Amino acid sequence: MEEPGSGYFNRADIERNFRGYLAPGLCERLCGSDFTLSRAWEELTCTSMFTDLRGFGDLMEGRSVAQQGEFLMPYLGMLTGVVIAHGGYVEKFMGDSVLAIFGAPIGCPEAEHAREACLAALEIVAWSAARGLVTGIGLNTGPCAAGDMGIDAYPHFAVQGLEVNWASRLEEESTRTTLSIAMGERTRASLGKEFRAPVLGDYLVERGPKRGSRKRAFTLVGLEAELDPSTRGTWDRYDRAVALLDAGKAEAALHEFSHLAAEGSGETLFSHFLDEAQALVVDEAQASLQAAPSSGDATALLEACSARIFGPCELAYLLPGEDGLWRFLDEVPFVSPSLVFSPEGDALTWARGLGGAALLDPARLAMDASFTAEAAQSLLAVGFAIAAPAHRRNELCGILFYRSKPGTQGDCADCAAAVAACGAAAVAAESAIAACGAIAACGAVLDDNDAALVHALAEAFAPQYAELRLAEYRDRYREKASDAEKLEESNRELESQSVRLAKALEEVRKLNSNLESLVSEQVGKLERAFNLKRYLPPRLVEEIIEGGRTLAPALERRKITVFFSDVHGFTNATDNMEAEDLARLLNEYLSAMSEIAFRHGGTIDKFRGDGMMIFFGAPEPLEPEESAKRCARMAIEMCRRVEELKAKWDYGGFDWALGVRMGINTGYATVGEFGCEQRMDYTAIGGEVNLASRLESACEEDCIVVSHATMALIRDIFPCLPMGEITVKGISRPVRVYSVPWRENQSSPSCGSPLADI
Repeated sequence: MEEPGSGYFNRADIERNFRGYLAPGLCERLCGSDFTLSRAWEELTCTSMFTDLRGFGDLMEGRSVAQQGEFLMPYLGMLTGVVIAHGGYVEKFMGDSVLAIFGAPIGCPEAEHAREACLAALEIVAWSAARGLVTGIGLNTGPCAAGDMGIDAYPHFAVQGLEVNWASRLEEESTRTTLSIAMGERTRASLGKEFRAPVLGDYLVERGPKRGSRKRAFTLVGLEAELDPSTRGTWDRYDRAVALLDAGKAEAALHEFSHLAAEGSGETLFSHFLDEAQALVVDEAQASLQAAPSSGDATALLEACSARIFGPCELAYLLPGEDGLWRFLDEVPFVSPSLVFSPEGDALTWARGLGGAALLDPARLAMDASFTAEAAQSLLAVGFAIAAPAHRRNELCGILFYRSKPGTQGDCADCAAAVAACGAAAVAAESAIAACGAIAACGAVLDDNDAALVHALAEAFAPQYAELRLAEYRDRYREKASDAEKLEESNRELESQSVRLAKALEEVRKLNSNLESLVSEQVGKLERAFNLKRYLPPRLVEEIIEGGRTLAPALERRKITVFFSDVHGFTNATDNMEAEDLARLLNEYLSAMSEIAFRHGGTIDKFRGDGMMIFFGAPEPLEPEESAKRCARMAIEMCRRVEELKAKWDYGGFDWALGVRMGINTGYATVGEFGCEQRMDYTAIGGEVNLASRLESACEEDCIVVSHATMALIRDIFPCLPMGEITVKGISRPVRVYSVPWRENQSSPSCGSPLADI
């Protein structure tokens, strides 16, 4: 008897696997006498493409089952046609998503299949954009395992491995850019200079042997020769800005990204790097401030900050004095020495209401109803460009003012006109703009990024200055302070803290009340996610071969029971075992599980490498109770068969601690034939299918987890054990789950409790 996974694909297998999924010429070559396709696993270098239609759930909302099919079929047909036209192979449909492989099953040079994958990606994105859709695409090049991943009766050619998984992760990263394409480093290196592929960013590797390291991703603008000069110039500036950021020149990079983001191109990647550069500059500013002298006087501290961070500029610090009035820390050359601020005046009242730094721009301030004529007279007259409140223990302890050098004096005619315009707050903002072009005559033109940096400096300066003031206070009153005075001061501080704590606690209670109200409003609104996957059940294959079923779409709503299983630790096994041994063991496992599924009347929807999706109730109609009980019997028999396989393999010397996780759910789903014009497959989609998959992902190994809906149908013959509630991605309400004991005399959950949230 031929071993599973050995030998070669025959013509019928090739027709079933590749016809409609691969270019006709390549398919004929696979069937020719000069080429044989082995069923054994081998390592191939391929370029993987993972696509996802953004907002698919929202697009399907409110559509009938027939309308869903009418929308999805042309889209999948387009994806299939583009991939085939560029020499790729459509490995599987996953609902609105597609996994395509370039460079397999017939190999070609790496530069060739990477190039064709990029051309296909650009064509798919352009087709989608022309119809108001957004298709996210991830591209990655690297070695993968290719071969037979089906069962003996129905061999299936597929690929898998970490590099294939990266393509899926890169598709998620493509949301950073409106170009909606992300590619790995090796794919980018294979392209040369023909394509414009700038840096997308760095992302964390979360799985596999390189977990914890960071990889760089790139995006795809288009063919270099087809870009117009303006677009090419924009991306040249972007590349220079990224190079500055990589070289540690955060301030120069911030300047470049600010201009790119302000040009209004709508490219989200510019804003993303702008935020990153701004965060780095803020960190550098705060670090420089902490490195400033911690002893001496406050003036020296302020001068050190000014020289280290902002270059040629002037900083002034407004703070309260012992008499309660607010004055500048030192004399400011262009400000009247007698200028003081009342703690109850409009200027300080306005400053206390600020959540961050404010640009002292008359046009902006004229639109602020809280900025009165008195505040305008006090603040605009001093001639600064930015005011940033500094807090100590949630109280305003000072205001840091900033302006660039050189500049005109604050008492210039333009500034006087600006004060008059902003003082009349009832006048329209246009009048303020006309009265004074901007207070920028007193310094360089600034924006919100500069204001954010000044605010970070103010908040970092406050504790440094407070320490200096405290040291000064201790030196001045050390001889006069008695133990009683110190105790009284401590008591006052504790009382003040208690009052602030009570206020904070009340605010927390209000926030919790608002959150509870929001949660109660959102209960029952389930986000419908479609995860359509396909694998021909034997009965459907026979009907198609015999002509008893057409390939036209036929969709209907059924209440079915859905089963998902996954082998725990399979990725580690691929690293520790030879490919031939692992293929034989995996095929033996899948064949055994398939026999059990067929015996209980289940429909095998698809294989996902080491995982399976099976459902009951379609195409053969079953009562919900019967479908749930059949599924439970099948799962229990599978668990016991896995125990036999583990003992057999252990006796044979194979160290594979096989552990299987199983999730079961019962509910309504859309079932029928999905795919493209060239190929249809029978599958089920809907939120209840997704829930079964989530239950499988959440449980421990050697455990059968069922939802409350399934438990209610099988509890009269299967004693289900409650395991609590879990939070499932895509469902706003907690989900009650249960375990089904399958070992003899099992009286408690075998997989542990509680389950992990997913």
